[in-house]
Order: sequence, then C-alpha cells, then structure tokens
Amino acid sequence: MIDDGEDVEQELGHAAPFVGAAALGLCTLIGLFPGARVTFFNAYLFAWQFWLGISLGCMGLTMMHQLTGGAWGTLIRPISASGARMLPLMFILFLPILLGLHDLFPWARPDHVANDPILLHEHKYLNPGFFMIRFVVYFAIWIAMAWPVTAWPAGPGARLRAISAPGLVLYVLLMTLAGVDWTMSRQPHWTSTVFGFITVVSQTLTALCFTIVVVWMRSARPQVNAFARPSHFNDLGNLMLTLVILWAYMNFSQYLITWTGNEQPDVGWYVQRTYGGWRAIAGIIIFIHFLTPLLLLMFRDIKQNINRLGILAAAMLGLRILDLYWNVGPLREDSTHAGFSISPLDILAWIGIGGIWLGGFVRVLAARPMLESVDTAEQESHGTQAA
Repeated sequence: MIDDGEDVEQELGHAAPFVGAAALGLCTLIGLFPGARVTFFNAYLFAWQFWLGISLGCMGLTMMHQLTGGAWGTLIRPISASGARMLPLMFILFLPILLGLHDLFPWARPDHVANDPILLHEHKYLNPGFFMIRFVVYFAIWIAMAWPVTAWPAGPGARLRAISAPGLVLYVLLMTLAGVDWTMSRQPHWTSTVFGFITVVSQTLTALCFTIVVVWMRSARPQVNAFARPSHFNDLGNLMLTLVILWAYMNFSQYLITWTGNEQPDVGWYVQRTYGGWRAIAGIIIFIHFLTPLLLLMFRDIKQNINRLGILAAAMLGLRILDLYWNVGPLREDSTHAGFSISPLDILAWIGIGGIWLGGFVRVLAARPMLESVDTAEQESHGTQAA
C-alpha cells in the first residue's frame, strides 16, 4: 500500500496543471522553429490520442460495470467515472490539431490528392470539412453518453443499463470511424477491418491499468482498506488478463490477415514497424507487454495483492505508451525504411497534455465519494465478516 497516497494525489492535483502547461508551452515554442512544425503536430497527436484513450476507456469500463455488476467496479467506479468526465477537455485539446491537418494527413494536401488515385477516390469522405464535422459528432455522442452514466448514482437502475448497453456498441462503432480518421488515414493505402476494435481494446486496457494504479495509491485509506478484499483485486487482475489476451489476439489476427493477403500497401505498414530500431520495440511489445503479464497474471498471489498488481499495472501503463507510439510514431516518416526515432517534442507533448488532463482528473475525483455502487449483498457480506 502507498501510505501517503492522499498527499500524493493532492500534490499531483496542484502541480500537474502547471507542469503540463509549462511543458506544452515549451513544446509549442520549439514547434515554431523552421522544420519543427511537422514534428510538433505528430507529437501532439500522439500525446492527445494516449490521454483520450484513457478517457474513452474509462467510459467503457464504467458502462461495462453498470451492465455486469460486481464489487470490483465499486473500487474503480469513482476513478473511471472521473476519467470519463475529461472528454470535454479532450475535445478542446484537439482543436490545435485542426491547424496541422495539412502536416498530418495526406488527404488534406490538394497536390497529393490530385496525383493519387486512391486519395482522389477517398476524398468525398476524407476531406477537412467532413473530417471536422465527424470529429464534433463523435465527441457530442461520447459526452452525451458518458455524462449521465458518470453523474447519476450507480446501482441496478434500468435507465443506466439502457444507456450503457447501446453506449458500448456506439463506442466501438464511433472509435472504429475515429481510428480511420486519426490514424489509419495518415497511411491511406493501408487498410485493416480490425484496427478500430484493436483501438477500443487498447484504450480499455490502458484505462484499466490506470485505474488499478490509482486504486493502489488509495488502498491505504481507511474507507478503501475496510472494503477491499483480495477477491476484488483478483477480479481486476482477471479483467486485465482478459484484455491482454484479447489485445494480443486481435493484433495477431490483423498481422495474419495482412501476411496472408501479401498486398504491398498493407505489408508496408509492418515493414515500417519492423525495420531498424522499430524491430526492437516490436520485440518488447510482444515479449514484455504480452508474454510477461500473461504469465504473471496466472498466479493468484499476484492478482490478490494490490501492491504486486499495482506495480504490474504501472509497468503495463508504461508499455501502453510504447505500444501506441509503435502504431503512431512511424507515420511521421514518409519512408518505410526510416528506422526508429523519437523527438523531445514527443515527451514534452505527452507531459503537457497529461499534466493538464491529470489536473482536471484529480479535481473531479476529489469531489466524488471514495466508494460507489456497493451492492446490498456485498454490504451484508462485509457486515457479517466484521461481526
């Protein structure tokens, strides 16, 4: 347990926005230099997608618990609901990207579109005007779904289930379209029918790792310590294991289909991510991001101990950053043989957006009850044990 978790949380809430604003300001200043504009927008889009993924994944976890129930959700609901409440902030933080459409997306460059038959064919869908309309629609629906689910008291109410059931379907559908808009369209000759679902699973896994880390930080607080049982942590560990396996299965399916099809535009996507230093990153993702948690989460001693599970979740959260960068980072290069590269702007943008996000998150989290949606049966069970 982290004994001073409350102090850490308060200090983080005070310091994070200032650190984030300073980092984002420095990142923007460097981006104004000649030749750094494209690097800046690439870094900003990567960082924005990571923190958006936590917000959307938190929304998905909140809806999932509303449909399935279980005491595991009692521990994470205040955290996941607070994370989902950051969606309006992420809407605002996306707006600077609209200034860099020409730098980020080939379909936003008229000269590229005119000389590329595929881009010309896709131009009715992939064009700046329709892109911005879709962006507004995505967030309008996500915020409209997330707000009542996170604001209304949790419990067995039918109205929350009525939102959560179609909400999860809409989340997957809209994120599939958004994944095409924000990532896949940057390499328009590459297609994948499973990419959107991979994105959803990735976001949910990232959000779960984040919520477990926060639970770990809060585990010494009397209210949490009195309620939490090893079985609750075991459920969270099992959910993490399920998402890790699902994430690996979907990624392998995409790779297998691409390899079987053997089409040059599709193969090029993997060639770019297995050339030079990217090959080492791919090895880390396969052997450490997948195989290590797969083996460790087989043991109950790890899943039932919040200190061990929290450390594993923190490590996984770092690897989730690496996995997203492996997907997004190579798109800054036109050549498939450019090799691995990372810019200080990538780090500054991640810290900048993350600091602002964490500042808002901690403020919302502090206003919520420590525990929510404790089932009557669960309360009676704890009362019997206490007696």
